[in-house]
Amino acid sequence: MNIIEAALTSFEEHEAAQPARAAEEYEHNREKFLRYARRHATRTLSEEAGNLDWQYTPADRLPESVEEATAILEPGRPDYLVYQYDYSRETATLKLVQPCTACGSQRVNPVDGYVTLGRLLTEAAQNGEQR
Repeated sequence: MNIIEAALTSFEEHEAAQPARAAEEYEHNREKFLRYARRHATRTLSEEAGNLDWQYTPADRLPESVEEATAILEPGRPDYLVYQYDYSRETATLKLVQPCTACGSQRVNPVDGYVTLGRLLTEAAQNGEQR
C-alpha cells in the first residue's frame, strides 16, 4: 500500500467510525448531565428528589445555551421538576412545572427547598387546579 492508499484508507475508516464516536460522546454527556441534575435536586430538596427518574430533554427542544432534565414527582400526577443549566449565564435552576389539565396552561416556579415546593403544591390544591 502506498502513502496515498494508506491516507485514503485511514480517512475512510475515521469517517466510518464518526457516528459511533458521536453517539458514545452524546451518551456520556447525557449521563453526566443527569448526575448534575440528581445532585442539584438532592442539595435543594433531598436524596429522595435526587433519586427520582430524571430524564434528559433533547437539545432540539431548548434554546442553544440551555440543557435540561425533568422528573415527575409521583406517577399519575402531571406536575414535575425541571433542572436547567444555562451556559450563557452559568446558572443552574430547579423549577416546578404544574400543567393545568383543564385549560392547557402551566405554572412554572423556582424551587429552593421543601417549604417552597410545599407552598406551590398547596396553592394549586387550594385554587382547585385540575391535577
